[in-house]
Amino acid sequence: MATLAELPDGLALDFRLLFNATPIPYLVLTRDFTIVAANEARLRATGTVRESILGRPLFEVFPDNPADPNATGVKNLRMSLARVLSNRAPDAMPIQRYDIPKHGSVEGEFEVRYWKPLNTPVFDQSGEIIYILHCVEDVTELVVKQQATEESEARFRQIADAMPQVVWSALPDGFHDYCNRQFYEFVGVAPDSILGQQWGELVHPDDRARAGRAWEHSLGTGEPYEAEYRVLHRSRQYRWVLARALPIRNEAGDIERWMGTSTDIHKQKLAEEARAKTESKFRKIVESDLIGIYQYLPDGTLTEVNDEFLRMIGYSRQEYEQQGLSWRERTPPEWDHADKCALDKLRAKGKTEPFEKEYIRKDGTRLPVYVGATNLDGPEDGGIAYVLDLTDLKHTQLALRDSEAQFRALAENIPQLAWMANSDGSIFWYNNRWYAYTGTTLEEMQGWGWTQVHHPDYVKTVKAKYYAHIVERQDA
Repeated sequence: MATLAELPDGLALDFRLLFNATPIPYLVLTRDFTIVAANEARLRATGTVRESILGRPLFEVFPDNPADPNATGVKNLRMSLARVLSNRAPDAMPIQRYDIPKHGSVEGEFEVRYWKPLNTPVFDQSGEIIYILHCVEDVTELVVKQQATEESEARFRQIADAMPQVVWSALPDGFHDYCNRQFYEFVGVAPDSILGQQWGELVHPDDRARAGRAWEHSLGTGEPYEAEYRVLHRSRQYRWVLARALPIRNEAGDIERWMGTSTDIHKQKLAEEARAKTESKFRKIVESDLIGIYQYLPDGTLTEVNDEFLRMIGYSRQEYEQQGLSWRERTPPEWDHADKCALDKLRAKGKTEPFEKEYIRKDGTRLPVYVGATNLDGPEDGGIAYVLDLTDLKHTQLALRDSEAQFRALAENIPQLAWMANSDGSIFWYNNRWYAYTGTTLEEMQGWGWTQVHHPDYVKTVKAKYYAHIVERQDA
């Protein structure tokens, strides 16, 4: 095999051309770290000109960024070059931030850059190090993208931990890779102790198969996931949750991740059971004629009435069917304002709280009642009214209180109140059930207006506890 010196004319290698043509940035340094050669890739990467850097000390040409007090580029590179000289072996450095002077800047600005350096000794024929080959890979774009991803992930986790419900994520194969703080507080285990498929161990045995089938279906089809099941709470009691998840897809349409939430619906489930019992009792009440019930049109015409209401106003079923009835015609004029207020609430909210009024009986006497009503679909469709005869209950205050409690237990839905507050504790939003429950408006309740609906004997204590938890400690 021929040596380089023995190669025929025209085949001899021009290493200067090869050095300049390589796409990887290189510098050649002397033992005192003076730059004696730089290839074109290095010049392009750093925005420098060969004539302005050759023969100059490396750290004079490429100093630390003076605007970055934490810069360690010079220190770390100097130590690596020293190791090359000491160990007489290549030294690969981890990714370094080493900013470079911004090309054309008149104010001495620097550009943020990240590099992956490799420093290699070059020996002469006697085995002495005469040069150091400084090779770098510009990984700025990769690092910046990674930092952006990490910052995005950190912001997501911060937001997720601040949310008042469980947030979780899963990989395309269903592997759960993240749960927020609320999840671990809910189940009472250490953070990150239940990932992968271990979440299924917390599901009630009777619900596990059903929840698993729904999850496998979503994973296989990409359809949104939704399931209700019971989860073992930190109290060691099972609580109902509503789990939902949506797929996050990339530009090609492939699922990259699933983002899900789990909402504690235990109280709602108990409320549903209670509501079912209440509805059953209500049907029995209607059938047993304990209260008056009628269906009406917007003009006041009664389209359906039960026997108890007919008894209250002194009409027979036959008279009603032959003559018809109108609640407007059976109402004394002095109650027009109360009726108008109730109708305004019906139009605005779809229902009205029970209120006291009177009807005129067939014989002309007055019938004191409590009336509550709700729209069927809209105000133009009329609604259903529930009428409680107060005649006997007017005898004593105790009887009146019992009547009110009995009527409200039948007429009012079990409420679930929700609100949101600013960091200073002032409440700026309530759901409609709050207004239905308290009979207030947003204008009345904004800020600290909620204190108006608390008993005066307890407002000070409630407000102090609220301020301590929501404003000072900001408990979740």
